[in-house]
Amino acid sequence: MALLVENPHGDEFPESWVSMLLGHLAAFVIAPRQLTLDQLTFEDLSLIFGANSAVATTRWGDFGADGSWASVPVSAHITTPTQGLSYEIFRHRVLWPPELKVSVREFDSVESTRQALLADEAGIAVVPWWEEADERFKALLIGSAGAEVAFGPTAQNLSAGDYPLALTLSLVFERARARELLPWLKF
Repeated sequence: MALLVENPHGDEFPESWVSMLLGHLAAFVIAPRQLTLDQLTFEDLSLIFGANSAVATTRWGDFGADGSWASVPVSAHITTPTQGLSYEIFRHRVLWPPELKVSVREFDSVESTRQALLADEAGIAVVPWWEEADERFKALLIGSAGAEVAFGPTAQNLSAGDYPLALTLSLVFERARARELLPWLKF
């Protein structure tokens, strides 16, 4: 029996194995609630966070924000791997090569990332979890490409595999050993 983070693009398990979904690991992209846009693509995120981006500074208007937000520079923040896999999920799904711009501020906890955003008021952050009831920030919808539908990190989208910045955490075991493993599986 093993706990595995399954690769959504990997091979299927053989019929002799059972994979039981336990949950999802995700990277949430959050921004101020008042921001006049609700979604970004991998390409947009690469321009903001990626070391390979030819664009040194971006403004919210570059991604479709209007009004007073259009001319506001975007500052990028990310919670480091000490708090989960969101850092690695984001870097390896969105960025190629998976390197951050030197201007991206890294924080060791979700709370320190949130405090930096509160002080910044125009930033964007990648975090391993986020409270939907947070009055100051919202999770942005993410699309892997411009023409594709963007999805938010809702329970329904995670379960359906639609949110592009998530991985599945599963318990995997040999089907033939199910009876023997039943006490553990019930636990």
